[in-house]
Amino acid sequence: MKLIKSRGEYKCEGCNNPIGRGDMYRKKSKSFGSPGKRHIENRNGIPTIVEHGFRIDVRYCETCATTA
Repeated sequence: MKLIKSRGEYKCEGCNNPIGRGDMYRKKSKSFGSPGKRHIENRNGIPTIVEHGFRIDVRYCETCATTA
């Protein structure tokens, strides 16, 4: 578990407390679906890239990161 020093204002996903600038926090990514899975479809004669998922970054404050 690596803690990162905050450069901006964020909100903790665990306890919804604010993470102030200069505070230590943990960044973790959550994925929904299969973000690495892509394929190309032909829609109305136009090649279109279709993704089957996405990934977001969530941030946890120092207390939530150490208890989890």
